[in-house]
Amino acid sequence: MRESVGDVIASTARGPFLDRIQRFRDWMHHHFAATGMFLLDREGAVIFDESNHGRLHFLARSLALASRRPGSSAGNVHIKIGAGATLEVIPVETAYGCLVLGAVVPESLPPAAVTAVMEALCQVASPPGAV
Repeated sequence: MRESVGDVIASTARGPFLDRIQRFRDWMHHHFAATGMFLLDREGAVIFDESNHGRLHFLARSLALASRRPGSSAGNVHIKIGAGATLEVIPVETAYGCLVLGAVVPESLPPAAVTAVMEALCQVASPPGAV
């Protein structure tokens, strides 16, 4: 049985942002076999990077910006980066602006999984007391 996003990410005690990001990372590892993850702000500054994926930051931000269509929100993009490794780039609008998630996964995520990831990241990034 799959754990709900709310059960894993948004506990009754919201906790510090880094704790929430680490729970989100664990959830990504468990459900999508993510072997690495980073989070950038809208300017491309690193908020979180568990595995020094610096060489992928510029690529992820560029892909996120390129996925934006006038009048709509950005969509996810994925690119093969190695044998059995795909960089999934998911821009998410949050209370703090657009955050760009980069996750190294075995293969591209299906649309339902991308939606679940976007919802989870919105919960993680919401200010204390907002959930």
